Amino acid sequence: MIEENVKIHDKNSAEIKVGFAARKKQKKNNFSMNIWMFIPNSLDINRFTYSKAAFYQDMKSNIRLITPVYILRDIAEGEKSPFAYLEKSFNKLASQPTRTHKTDYEYQRKMFLSILKSSLREEVEHITTSLEDDLDYLIYNFKNQTKLITDKYRDLYKIINVPTISKELMEYFKYGDEFMSNTIEFHTFRLMQGLKKKGGNGYIQHKEMLSDIVGDEIKYKQEKKFPVAEKENRKGNNELVYRLSMLKNMQKVICF
Repeated sequence: MIEENVKIHDKNSAEIKVGFAARKKQKKNNFSMNIWMFIPNSLDINRFTYSKAAFYQDMKSNIRLITPVYILRDIAEGEKSPFAYLEKSFNKLASQPTRTHKTDYEYQRKMFLSILKSSLREEVEHITTSLEDDLDYLIYNFKNQTKLITDKYRDLYKIINVPTISKELMEYFKYGDEFMSNTIEFHTFRLMQGLKKKGGNGYIQHKEMLSDIVGDEIKYKQEKKFPVAEKENRKGNNELVYRLSMLKNMQKVICF
């Protein structure tokens, strides 16, 4: 089944999003797609003013895989956690840094971060809509699970900290680490805002615990020389916004 969504991306471009649901029982799914675009003559866009070569040069095509669904608990402690695939790709890369293993390392790293981002979003939504009596253990688990996840990812550094791994590949790991820290910080703030908006005693009772999560990540980023927001540093904060956008684009699930 194919789903389509056409929208204006910005003042200079349009976006056509097409979703294709593959058949699970088929090992290989093939499909083709033709697009016809009708442009009014009044826009003065034709083969003389806009060549075929220019059109294809301006067009960008990406294929993005749908992120698998995991709850935060299963990422942190589950037997089938994406960490298993991540660690396997790290070990293969360290032993044999071939092109295939480099590609798999990049894929698994990006997929893990994409899964984590989705899981955090769903977890925050779940907590903010839960009963106040359930908040104690839900927020306690949120803190412990995010700590387990960050510790596990950062411990993988030991696997690739070997002579066979290039400086560039090490940098990819660090970019992922920074992105993970930013993502956890962002969704923790979302959780705090959600509880505050919800009312009741949830925000007041759990503000300190959630603030500790944010504080720990900020402290870690400062230790690793990752940029953090500073109240009196306007230039640095502008650069941070740009870097956040860059990291977001770098961590998108593999596009072919």
